[in-house]
Amino acid sequence: MNAEKFEEKLNKNEELAARAERQRRQRDAESSMCTDRGIWQYEYTLEIPITEKFLGKTVLDLGSGMEGQFARAAARRGIDVYSLSGALGSERFRKILRKECIKNREERRALNRSVGGLAQELPFKSNVFDSVLSSWAIPYHLEKNKKDYEASFREIARVLKPGGKAYLAPIYEKWISPPFFNEIREALKKEGIADIDVQEVKDPKKIDKYKIVLTKPMPR
Repeated sequence: MNAEKFEEKLNKNEELAARAERQRRQRDAESSMCTDRGIWQYEYTLEIPITEKFLGKTVLDLGSGMEGQFARAAARRGIDVYSLSGALGSERFRKILRKECIKNREERRALNRSVGGLAQELPFKSNVFDSVLSSWAIPYHLEKNKKDYEASFREIARVLKPGGKAYLAPIYEKWISPPFFNEIREALKKEGIADIDVQEVKDPKKIDKYKIVLTKPMPR
């Protein structure tokens, strides 16, 4: 086999491997659609009140369930929420959503703001969200490695407005104990991209002892 054919075969193998990786990530994302959660469950998991302080703000629900319960309930409270999940890129799942009992204008608007995508490659412009909320999604459905963690944190920081915050929970100790987690925190802080704060949850009965609050710094 000459050098040209060898290089062509190598490129093809790399392309096939990349396609297989994308398909695997899509399957993993779709598997996260088994459950859905309402506002009170977000409040309990993230330990923040979803109240009038979110009115007039743009919020991303990162890793929403198939029915978009959180976004639809938030819409009824007058809060604008965009939902993102891997499965929402599938027309099959969107047809299921359209058949749901979405009766008012606010809920239909919430459905129209539901998009497909992955945390590692968010399909949004930079500096557009005041807050990002992720309940039982990030890093729950990520591969527990430096590549996926770092890509997700960088993307979350990118789409946040300066001064915006992301709340991620639950966080188990085994997910933040590997050395690469602190390496990512230090790198993002040094680059002025994000401050990642690991906080202990307030409820002592919870088995998940931590949550992550990621803040995008204001420009200097």
